[in-house]
Amino acid sequence: MQFVSTLIGVDELVADPTLEGGPAPVGTGGFLNIHADFTVHPHNRKWQRRANILLYLNENWKPSTGDLELWSADMKECVEKVTPVANRVLIFSTDVTSFHGTPSPCVARKACATLVGALLLQCRG
Repeated sequence: MQFVSTLIGVDELVADPTLEGGPAPVGTGGFLNIHADFTVHPHNRKWQRRANILLYLNENWKPSTGDLELWSADMKECVEKVTPVANRVLIFSTDVTSFHGTPSPCVARKACATLVGALLLQCRG
């Protein structure tokens, strides 16, 4: 928890005991529009989601159009692309301007947004 807290610059992170999140697959030909994730916990309105942790599970990934795109806060440009190769972990802040997605149709992609409670982080507000 301290590592992620330091990495994203948010103090007092706590684990989500309800394990909200889970598998985040994109099927062949699928896509995910550029978006910002929810920030308020669906079961406890006093918790604010502050971190996103994705673990990619794609064995033998061949380059295609399945990269996750991270966009600027004003949504004017893609600032980074992340290839979803096996065992890559992506950690980024979750707020109303953390835009991301897989906008181009891609081959099947497997990812998990939550494996254990410590991976989906909440900040008590």
